[in-house]
Amino acid sequence: MTGHEPILSMRKAGISPGVVFINEYECSIDWAKFGDFATVKVSPTEAIETLDFRFVVGLTVSISGSTIDRAKRIAQACQKAGAVTVAAGCVQHNAQGYARPGWSEIWYKPALVKAA
Repeated sequence: MTGHEPILSMRKAGISPGVVFINEYECSIDWAKFGDFATVKVSPTEAIETLDFRFVVGLTVSISGSTIDRAKRIAQACQKAGAVTVAAGCVQHNAQGYARPGWSEIWYKPALVKAA
């Protein structure tokens, strides 16, 4: 996992990003240099359960996974780490490269859900 180090530095300074994007595909992680959205890259070969997602405590997270199973596992890891909102998804592709329905879900920390 790469790109989370600037988030750790921000958190130590008492600052937190409005949203953290966690992508499981090749993406730019030099976001802090340009003042862009906080972006973390997870390799599709990394063991998700061994990664430390504590940097998302109290934050909103957007996850784009390489497979439905991995997207769900990253989402669960962020929920367990203490994120307050987790939006996760995965678009499946067929052999020709066309997108077909995948999976998506938005989770809110229960204490934040207000009764209607």
